[in-house]
This record gives sequence, structure tokens and C-alpha cells, in this order.
Amino acid sequence: MGPLLFREPLDGNAKRELIADVKRLCRKEKVAYFETSGALLDEEIMRSAGFSIRYRETWILELEENEDRQWEKLHYNCKKNIKNAYKSGIEIKELKDRAFFRPLYELVTQTYKKKKMTVPFRYERLGYLYDAIATRGQLLFLGAFYKGDFAGGHIWGYDTETAYAFVSASSPEFSQLRINNLLLWEGIKRFIGMGLKTYDMYGGSRENEGVSRFKASFGSVYKKEPYFTASFSRIFSGALNFYENYYLKWKNYPSHN
Repeated sequence: MGPLLFREPLDGNAKRELIADVKRLCRKEKVAYFETSGALLDEEIMRSAGFSIRYRETWILELEENEDRQWEKLHYNCKKNIKNAYKSGIEIKELKDRAFFRPLYELVTQTYKKKKMTVPFRYERLGYLYDAIATRGQLLFLGAFYKGDFAGGHIWGYDTETAYAFVSASSPEFSQLRINNLLLWEGIKRFIGMGLKTYDMYGGSRENEGVSRFKASFGSVYKKEPYFTASFSRIFSGALNFYENYYLKWKNYPSHN
């Protein structure tokens, strides 16, 4: 699942036409199930188009007009971690190609393995993101480097109003350097420069105290945001129902967090 990213604002009729085109494409390509979200999608339009509306947990950060006002929203420990990360010599770079997708995915794998969880997406997803949105200028990939070595990265997508967190990970070897704090702050600074209004941190169940505490430290607010689903296969609908209502609960694994 991911948000639909608009390159420019669309009125109601244009959104209806877009969603109709999406459904036609799904049927043409024999897609069994389609799921999306996005701050610029209207619940009424999606419901009238036959989509089911569900809700995901996330943390939303309102972006200020300048960095100084945004910095004031950060909690004390978050500010301290960012300052210490700068002092440690971490260098943040904007990465413009696929060269660091593989090391980033390896760090993602390490993170999930530590939590005894399976990575919910394949490596190929990074390439799909690049092809779909980087070529349109709607992807930001920041890499953190420590003494010349790749130590972490964060990928976001963004539209005319909102930035969305897609993929992030950092090396556990350098956890004391607070790389994630610095990556997020550097991303936020760039979103402010783009004139965006909100940053959707995409996930973070309140049941996970560590993740919630980290995201809240930036001044974000916990919310349940809508996402929209459409099934084009009765067989898949039945399988999805079993997966979400039985298998995930059995495995104690969140469906959307």
C-alpha cells in the first residue's frame, strides 16, 4: 500500500476520472486487489467509486513556515540527539540514483530480523518506487554516511501538500549516533523548503511505545488516517479476510501500523 501522489491539485471531477481510470487498469491487468491512501483523496469520492474505507495508525507532523519555528516543536531529547548527531561527524547526502538501494534494503532486513519479523516488501519495491516517482521528481532519498561508510537512509515520496515516509533504516552498529533523528530532521527541513504542509510518518501503533515515543518527539500527533481498498476477485477477498482476521492475530503482527 502507498499513497497516490499528485503532481498538481485536482478538482472533484478530475479525481473521479482518475479513480475510474485506476479501476479500469486494475481490471485490464487482472489485479486481484488494490489499496491506496493519500491526504488529497476524498472519502466521499472513493466510497461512491466502490472502495471500502478503512483506517491505519500513523503520526502526522504539521510543517511550519520556517526551520526555527519547526525546531521549537521538537522535544528536548530529540533536539539533543540531533545536535549530538551533527557533532559526531555524520554527513547527510541527497542520493539521486539506485546505487544505495541494496545497502539500504540490507539494513531494513537487519532491523526486521532483530525484531523477529519478516520484511513486508521485496527489494524490487525500491526500484518500483524509483521508476514511479523519482523520475517525476517526487522522491527524496537521504543517505547518512559516517567516516565515508553508508550508515542509514530514508526514502520519502511527496505530492503538493504532504510528504510520506516509505522506507528507512540505519545501521545498529552506529545506533548511539542517533542517525534516524538526524535523517528525519534533514528531511523535514527539505519539506519546509518545498512549501509542504504536513509530514505523514506512515505507521506507528500506540502499542509500540518505542516507535511512538520517537515519532512524537518531533512534535507529531497520533491519528487514524483513511485508506481505500477494492477487491476484483472473490477468491482473493476470502483469502484476505482470513489473513487479516485470523493469521495476523495468530502471529501478533499488525496489518497496518
